[in-house]
Amino acid sequence: MMLKKILSLVVLSLVLFSCSSDDESGRELKSYVASYLNGNTKVAVFGSVNVKQFLDKTGYEGNDKLKVLIGTEINKVNSVMNIDQPLYYAIEGPFNQDGTPAAVHLFMKVKNKDSLIMELNDRSFDVTEKKDFAFTEDGDFVLGITNDLAIATIRPDDYNAEEVVKENLKAIKQEEITGKALQVLESSGDVVIGVNIENLYGSSNTDLSKLDDTKKKEIQTMVKDSYMMTVFRFENGEATMKIDHLFSDALMNEMFFRKDPSNNIFNKLNKGEGIMLGGAALNLDVNKLESFMQKYSPETLGTISSKLGMGGGMLSLLGSEKVLSKLSDGQMGVGLFGNPMENSFGVNTFYGTTDSGKMLFTMVQDQLPPADYEYKDDGIYGNFAMSLEGGKKSTNSMKLPKGCESFGKDGFTAFLSFQDIDLEEFGFEGEMKLVEIVDYATFSYGNEGGMLYIKAKEGQENILKQALDVVMESLMSNIANIAI
Repeated sequence: MMLKKILSLVVLSLVLFSCSSDDESGRELKSYVASYLNGNTKVAVFGSVNVKQFLDKTGYEGNDKLKVLIGTEINKVNSVMNIDQPLYYAIEGPFNQDGTPAAVHLFMKVKNKDSLIMELNDRSFDVTEKKDFAFTEDGDFVLGITNDLAIATIRPDDYNAEEVVKENLKAIKQEEITGKALQVLESSGDVVIGVNIENLYGSSNTDLSKLDDTKKKEIQTMVKDSYMMTVFRFENGEATMKIDHLFSDALMNEMFFRKDPSNNIFNKLNKGEGIMLGGAALNLDVNKLESFMQKYSPETLGTISSKLGMGGGMLSLLGSEKVLSKLSDGQMGVGLFGNPMENSFGVNTFYGTTDSGKMLFTMVQDQLPPADYEYKDDGIYGNFAMSLEGGKKSTNSMKLPKGCESFGKDGFTAFLSFQDIDLEEFGFEGEMKLVEIVDYATFSYGNEGGMLYIKAKEGQENILKQALDVVMESLMSNIANIAI
C-alpha cells in the first residue's frame, strides 16, 4: 500500500511544480533539504530523482505507440509543470517487516503558490490556507505549501495534518547540514540514494539490539557519520549503478573484503571449451570477518552449523575460536562457459580451503550439485559439463570477455557476457526480452564501494530508450494476439 502511495505521489508531484511565472524566488530546493536533514535522527534514506531527465531519456515523445496509449495524459501534465530540476526525498525509519517506512517526504519547488492551490482545487483537493502556508490532506497523505516550496508527506500512523506541516516548515529553517550528507545532496544522476547508516541502525529492530550496552555503544561509535551513496545513470549504450562508502574510519577498518590484482581466482576457473559466459568470485579476509561476527553476531555461526546437518558436527569439533579461518582462505568462485547456440555448457568452481574444510566438504557434498570434484593443496576444484567433449574436463585456457577483465580482482565480482550470442534465437518473451539489448554486465564490490555496469549492444541510443522500445514491442505484440 505504501508503495502505491509513493508512486501516486510521484505522479502528483509532476503537477506540483505548477505553471505561471518564470520568476523563481527563495532558496534552492537542495538548500531546504539540507536544512531539513540537520540533526534529524529519523531519516535513514534520502536523495533525489531527476524525473524530467529520466523521462526524456526514454524517448517517449518519439514513440508513436506510446503516444497512442498515454500521450494525452503526458501532454496534459507537460502543459502545467516544470520539472527541469530533481525531486528530493527523505524516508524515515523504523521500517516494518515488509519494508514500509514510518514516513516518506517529497520536496518540490513551487513557482506560483496561487496557481498551485488552484490546480489542487481543480483536482478535488480541499486546501486550507493559513497566514504563512497552506495545506491539504487525503488519508495518509498531507501536502504543505509555502510561496516557493511544497513538502508532501506520507505516513500511515495517526497524525494532525497542520502539525505535520508546521514541523516540516520548522525543520527547513535550521542551518544547512554539511559534510557527507551534503555530498549526497550535491551528487548528480538520474537517481541518487543516500543511506544514513547511523540513523538506520538507530531505528532498526535487529539482532544487534540484543547486544550488551558496551557493544551497542561500540557500534554506535562505529557507524557515526557513516553513509552509503548509490547513483544511477542511464546514458547512450550503457547504464551504471555506482556505490560509494562514505564511512567513518572506525567502520572502514572493519571492512573485510580483499583485492587480488593477480586475478588468482580466475586463473583457477579458466579451463574449458567455448567462451566464458559468466562468473562470480568472492575474496574475503576471513580473519576480519570472523572477528566481527564473533564480537557482534556470535549466533550466526550456530545458525550455519544447524543448517549443515552432519557437517555441523564437524564445525563443533573445531571449537568456537577461528572456525571460519580453519575452514577457508576466503577465496571462492564459479565460472560458466560453453556455446549456448549448441546447448553446450560447463561450470567450473573453486573453493579455497584447508584440510579441515575439505573434510567438512566431504560430509556435505551430497547436499551440493553433482560434479567432478578434485582436491588439491590450495582447495577444491569442481567441474560440471553438459555436452562438452562427451563430458570430459577440458584443459584449454580461456580468456575473459572484453569489458570483463576486472573479474576476480575485488572483494566480490561477477559478470555475464552475451557478446558472441544471438539472443533473439532463444525467443524470449515479456520482460525477459530486455536481455536482448545487453552486450555484457559486470559488478564489483569492495571496501570502498562498488559498480554495476551494463553495456548495451547498441551504443548510439540511451539504454532507457532501448529498453522502452523492447517493452512497447512486446506489449503491442501481446495486444495483437488477444482474441476478440
